[in-house]
Amino acid sequence: MVNVMRKYRQQLMLVVTVLVIISFTWLYTDYNKSRGGEGKVGRIYDRDVMLTDYQRGLRRMQMCQELGMFELVGGLAGNARTMDEAQPNFVFGAYVLRHESGALGINPTTQEVVEAVKAMPVFQTNGAFDKNKYDLYTQRLASLGFTTDQIEDAVRDTLRVGKLKDLVGTTLAPAPSELRQAFAEQNQKVEVALVRVKEEDFAKEVQISDEDLKKAYEERKATFQTEQLRKVKAVAFALTEEEQALEGRDRGSALQKAMEKAGEFVVAMTEKDATLDSVAAKLGAKVVETPEFSRGAPPKELGESSAATAAAFDKLTKEQPISDPVGSEKRDGYYVMQLAGVAEPRQQTLDEVKDKLIEALKRERTSEKTNAKASEVRAKIDTEIKAGKSFEEAAKAAGVTAEMLPAFSMAEPPKGNEPGIREIQRAQAELSEGALSEVLTIRGGRIVFRVEKRLPIDEAAFEKEKASLAKRFTGFQAENAFRMWFAERRKAANPDSSLFKAGS
Repeated sequence: MVNVMRKYRQQLMLVVTVLVIISFTWLYTDYNKSRGGEGKVGRIYDRDVMLTDYQRGLRRMQMCQELGMFELVGGLAGNARTMDEAQPNFVFGAYVLRHESGALGINPTTQEVVEAVKAMPVFQTNGAFDKNKYDLYTQRLASLGFTTDQIEDAVRDTLRVGKLKDLVGTTLAPAPSELRQAFAEQNQKVEVALVRVKEEDFAKEVQISDEDLKKAYEERKATFQTEQLRKVKAVAFALTEEEQALEGRDRGSALQKAMEKAGEFVVAMTEKDATLDSVAAKLGAKVVETPEFSRGAPPKELGESSAATAAAFDKLTKEQPISDPVGSEKRDGYYVMQLAGVAEPRQQTLDEVKDKLIEALKRERTSEKTNAKASEVRAKIDTEIKAGKSFEEAAKAAGVTAEMLPAFSMAEPPKGNEPGIREIQRAQAELSEGALSEVLTIRGGRIVFRVEKRLPIDEAAFEKEKASLAKRFTGFQAENAFRMWFAERRKAANPDSSLFKAGS
């Protein structure tokens, strides 16, 4: 039986419609439920931060992400590793940013804000400010409870972050040796010799006996389970072809109407003796039934919607078989579903997994043989080089053929798509001239290489790039210094809230 409380949630569902449409509900509905409503969520600088303040801060964070203001989001979120850490960091960080900027006399002018808004890529077309794009986004702000003032406030905060980075970066001029090293890391060319050990040379030797197969099956039996399958009945409240061509506010309005219809359907399901089929017939809606499907294979009857498929597995139970309206991630409609059947996972037989298991065992044993041979080759080459032989001579003694790569750098990688090229490019940076690499796993085999020579850097190119390199170097250092400084200032502000996670 559908929970009768849904009758009284109809207005709530209609209120959050717009928030669902803009994929923002997660920012504060779940939080609101966990807190149990209005109230204080924290305190900073001797002022209370209320739930409404916090929710507004989260909507502001969403706006900044939509507008590509990642310098501000990253600056306030700090070293957060999860959204649960980033959200309170961002909201409370805004208080810290303005407090510290004010103390240091950093107050961006109105003209700076205007110019920065015009320079935002999201508001530009062909490199110039596009007022139509700006106006279109300002229409969307109403759904967040914002006006253009909030865009300007966010831009002003972004400018504050930039000015603070400039301030802490003034004492971080790089030493000449640091610039030379940074240039060399990207531009110094290196000559490399290598040998290959190919998996295909060992694959044909690998045979899997029936005894091997049975033993492996018993050892891995617990992993051979079918997926849970489900089937549902569903009523779709989808946009028409004409509505799917709409954009912006018009598409949002069409989606809101679809959500309202879905909400009315769910409320009608609360009536006595109501069934999905009877309510659909009464309201002129069509019921479809899916075949059995897995979590990873959204059925066409649900518009191949991964959101609806996830809800069918995560929200529907025998005790609660009817869903609330579920919005498609494609923003093309909503679904109300009823659980029609569940096929629980079962143990697969050896015959069912035989081919897959044989293939896995062959891969594993081929890999083992390739590894063993590559390690043997590397040890032999190392011994021969230490005895005074060249890499080419050492490779020949190990029974493999040496290859030479044309000189390359990180900025100018080796040409071609031969397996191992990118792995060599990355690994050589850690090796000195004359050093032998460890065995590297690559597509189709293993390689071992030696850094034969590091060529002198191009001094003229270094002089030409030195200024821009120093600017980038200072920027990186300033970014790190700002993060450490801001973390300390936030700590000094002593924000009191259970929202903060350890280490954020």
